[in-house]
Amino acid sequence: MSKVNENQHILLQFRILTCDGIYKTVGKLLQLNNNNLDKDFLKTFIQNVIEEKTSGYSDIELTKIIFSYGIRDGLAPANINTDKEANTILYNYKHYKLAVSLDPLDFGEIINIIKTDNRTTYIVQNINGNLYTFTQIINKNNLITNKVTLHKKGVLTLSWSDVQTDQDKFTRTIGNNVFVYNINGKLINFHVIKPTKYINTIEKHKEHDTNFLTLDVETRLATSKVDDNNDITNQRRSSTYTLLD
Repeated sequence: MSKVNENQHILLQFRILTCDGIYKTVGKLLQLNNNNLDKDFLKTFIQNVIEEKTSGYSDIELTKIIFSYGIRDGLAPANINTDKEANTILYNYKHYKLAVSLDPLDFGEIINIIKTDNRTTYIVQNINGNLYTFTQIINKNNLITNKVTLHKKGVLTLSWSDVQTDQDKFTRTIGNNVFVYNINGKLINFHVIKPTKYINTIEKHKEHDTNFLTLDVETRLATSKVDDNNDITNQRRSSTYTLLD
């Protein structure tokens, strides 16, 4: 942090590179000031969070741990806590607390990993004993798509999909609800998908009703006047219309 003055802060992101050439983001984006408090925070974060995250991928060979950073003007908010649950953003859906994350480790402990040619399946168990199954596909641009199911006591209770649209955000579709988050879990947009019906054609009436009246309304001249008999009289001519039964 020698290049950072007292009125600046650092944005720091950790990633890992697997032997398959796949990059995975580890933890959230950190904001660090150039002071002893944040330096101690960073040391604890590296020792605890990074080790905890990477141990979840123990069946996958790692080749690199990458530190990406940028320097920004102004001071960052104080870092208080390194606890995993405190650093994972959760939201409630049908009484279930779901992590706003693409990382299976943010949902619990990985108990099994199954790899095939183009996808990886993670079996994750949370502290309540519920099981998540993540079917994860990473495309050539290192963008993640997760198909997720949640089983409680062996019964399927929820399913959803997470699709990373670029390096900065992903879309979660669960039921009729669509959430768009940035990569750090902040909600950007939300909408509800509502089904619509096709417009039905109107059937033709078998009988035609001829009991109707058609009027042709003309615009009178501005010089027209109303006479004593309440008839509209034009300077050029006057006309009287009578409807007979």
